[in-house]
Amino acid sequence: VLGILHSSDLTVRKYNIQVAKDGGNRDRLRVVLLADLHMGYSVGERRIENMVRLVNEQDADIILIAGDLFDNTVEGIDCPEAVKASLSSLKSRLGVYACWGNHDVSERLFSGFSTKRLENTLRGEEMERFVRESGMTMLADEVRLIDDSFYVIGRKDYENAGDGTARRKSLGELMAGIDTDRLVISLEHEPRFLRQNADAGVDVMLCGHTHDGQFFPLNIAIRTAWENPAGLKTVGRMTSVVTSGVGVYGPDMRIGTDADISVVDIQFAP
Repeated sequence: VLGILHSSDLTVRKYNIQVAKDGGNRDRLRVVLLADLHMGYSVGERRIENMVRLVNEQDADIILIAGDLFDNTVEGIDCPEAVKASLSSLKSRLGVYACWGNHDVSERLFSGFSTKRLENTLRGEEMERFVRESGMTMLADEVRLIDDSFYVIGRKDYENAGDGTARRKSLGELMAGIDTDRLVISLEHEPRFLRQNADAGVDVMLCGHTHDGQFFPLNIAIRTAWENPAGLKTVGRMTSVVTSGVGVYGPDMRIGTDADISVVDIQFAP
């Protein structure tokens, strides 16, 4: 019962990172990292309103959402127009950018878990439209230079690109043409290939997906599955930050973990 009650409690986690690069137009950057909203039957209007309220208190320069916006459905969201209105009211100076996650496809669920094979999982236009109408910019294997100061690379999901495959551009393709004298942020749903990202010149890698295990005993076992299951980890010159996420997968409960939004303060020190 406590786990069910705790599932909707949101924590704000704060991290400080120093990057030895010129910040261009700025000497610091405040990023609010969200992930795993899992909007659907468990997460709807009330929880999203609470999330937006907390985010808007953080004075963000930019908001980045690392996938799993949906829990495999749009139809399951209560009051979808109100949810869109809440998401559209997210406040940041440089906008809201997102990437897709493995649950951002139309898929049958049983007790919150997938029942389809990968080759059958497709993302419907209703999800694309919902994101556009919520004021987000989706980056699907795309690179954006923001404020003439730093780059954001938005990756397709490693497991599920949304077209029934796992195809996506290589990191090398996406890094081509990037001026690595500037800050490079990689936004990806799953925290995989940390060393590969570090060696390629990524400075900050922002992810979700793990839910930090979500409930006991998975919150212990997950530490053997991921190099960074949650929180901050330094790999070479790169910093990985993994948020525990806003929503839930499977049972609507959290035991031994907290739902969170992550505030990442990046200080430039050329």
